Amino acid sequence: MNIFKRMVGLGLALGALVSFAALADGAVGVRLPAFERFTLPNGTQVVLMEKHDTPLVSLSARIPGGSLGDPEGKEGTASLFADLIQKGAGQRDAAQFAEAVESVGGALSVGAGVESIDLSASFMAKDVGLMLELVSDALERPRLAADEFAKVRSLAVQSISAAKDSDPRGLIGEYGDAWLLHGHPYGRPVDGSESSLDGITLDDVKRFYAAHVGGDRLIVSVVGDFKTADMKRKLEAAFGGGPGSGGDHGEFPGIH
Repeated sequence: MNIFKRMVGLGLALGALVSFAALADGAVGVRLPAFERFTLPNGTQVVLMEKHDTPLVSLSARIPGGSLGDPEGKEGTASLFADLIQKGAGQRDAAQFAEAVESVGGALSVGAGVESIDLSASFMAKDVGLMLELVSDALERPRLAADEFAKVRSLAVQSISAAKDSDPRGLIGEYGDAWLLHGHPYGRPVDGSESSLDGITLDDVKRFYAAHVGGDRLIVSVVGDFKTADMKRKLEAAFGGGPGSGGDHGEFPGIH
């Protein structure tokens, strides 16, 4: 488990690497680990770093936007979307998706922040094909099922209510941001509020997906036990054909 945690951390660090690599290339005294960077035909940015000390591969996928893309009065939309794309994608329903990850001892999670939606995955090197299939399904073919949406939204509301009733210190950060940054987008709660979550519909989540998720906004970093040339081919197959953002996704399986 500690090995997986280290690999997840490396994957997340590579996500940040994409953002400052261009600046660091010309910065005096800045030394970066050896990596390769390229762009897929659809605009997806990729960073690869081979690391062969353990037979693991960690992937980090970042989509700029996060809760800053939430519609006014519907704070929590990005957070619900991040939760929902783990509840069934491609040919797998929610249970089958979770079972596919757990059956090989992998880890996959998605979360929304203020400025981005981040997906992290860590699998044994021998299962990298399954990892890429699950990640590409989640990002390109999420089911966004109505029954799973209802469960995710209900749980989000219950979590906020429970925090207020038990230990409101868990909400201090959001209350502080709302007070200090009142009227500014950074002051809105990433996870939403009870009232804003109640007003979010599945169509709101689908509109968020169409507007914010696409190959032209995707940053993928992969670190671990692989050969760069082979991983390039795998990533091209997994993500190279994904559509761009802005509502041109078309009808993916499960989205009606």
